[in-house]
Amino acid sequence: MDLPDSNHHTAVRCHDDGIPFRVQGGLTSPPGGHATMEVNDFGPDPSLGSDQ
Repeated sequence: MDLPDSNHHTAVRCHDDGIPFRVQGGLTSPPGGHATMEVNDFGPDPSLGSDQ
């Protein structure tokens, strides 16, 4: 999925800090093609818990 720069930086920060994040959107997966997602909502979600 492609994220705007600000969301990409948020994802990297969450990953580095071990904070789960959520992505919501429309997923398109054509037969034999590559899946793509139109992101509608994105952000950190500590309620998901972590593996640590």
